[in-house]
Amino acid sequence: VSRHRAQRKAPSMRRATRSAPIVVLLLAARSSAVVVRRRTVLGGGGAALLRPQSAAAAPVVDGLILGTCCDTGAGVRDVVRGALDEGWRTFDTAAFYGNEADVGAAIRDAGARDARVTSKVWFDDMTYERARASGLRSRELLGDALDTLLVHFPGSTDAVQSPKANALRRAATWEALVDLKRAGVVRRVGVSNYVPRHAREQLRYNGVPDVVQLESHPFCGNAELAGLWRDAGVKTIQSYSPFASGRAPVLTHPSVRAVADAKKSTPAAVVLAWLRARGLEPVVKASSPGHRRDAVASLALRLGDDDLAALDALDRGAGGSVAFDARLIA
Repeated sequence: VSRHRAQRKAPSMRRATRSAPIVVLLLAARSSAVVVRRRTVLGGGGAALLRPQSAAAAPVVDGLILGTCCDTGAGVRDVVRGALDEGWRTFDTAAFYGNEADVGAAIRDAGARDARVTSKVWFDDMTYERARASGLRSRELLGDALDTLLVHFPGSTDAVQSPKANALRRAATWEALVDLKRAGVVRRVGVSNYVPRHAREQLRYNGVPDVVQLESHPFCGNAELAGLWRDAGVKTIQSYSPFASGRAPVLTHPSVRAVADAKKSTPAAVVLAWLRARGLEPVVKASSPGHRRDAVASLALRLGDDDLAALDALDRGAGGSVAFDARLIA
């Protein structure tokens, strides 16, 4: 796809800038955002990854990503600084969240040179030039901490959809991300919220992403989609909304609580351990120190086959999703 073919922003995408359904769902439902670590997928429930930094510092938390959707200002800066003090080093944000400047400032203030951040290009910027400009803005705001750049959605949510136009936008946006990677602006590129149809198009025409983000929690495991990406050679698959964004009773479900009681752990730690055992890297929205401690505890938790099967059995397929249904995007 030539760069100039997709550079004009379609009127339908202008109208979608403030598309109420997706904005509300992202603000209310996406309790996790995405960030990428220099590690790849943690498969098979591998050993807990807590690397000591120094005698005085907290161990570095590997295998978990702290989501920041969609907090801004002093609140998110305090969360990021607190998490850095506790050893967290990977964070997720997006251009749409409006907090890249806050996340970047917190990392710079803490002097955390090993911090890594994932950001995303919003669907309004899905042309070559606009996507490239969005990536450069993210780099300016996040500095050297910007590690990974994702396509946030496979297209706009307008009622009127053009499969051909959307495919061209996806290709042009991907070309911009790849060029930013070649230029050293980011280290990894990928996509988020692609359904199997978009994934097959990506793999056939555009290439294999370094990183993929998808919704995954016990009510909507997305195992088939994760398997599609993994079979194609994607090394890092991240799972957002691990607790269904609080919009479904994942943490209070009797099966989850039974496993937590048996393991003398918390439901949150059980769910995160289940995701890691399935080869996914969880993106966790944990604003309080207590919730972050629960998340870190999951790194030492090992679930047996029966435990994993009990959580697998909760899967409701697409009916269990709490995210915007990207199948509506042509």
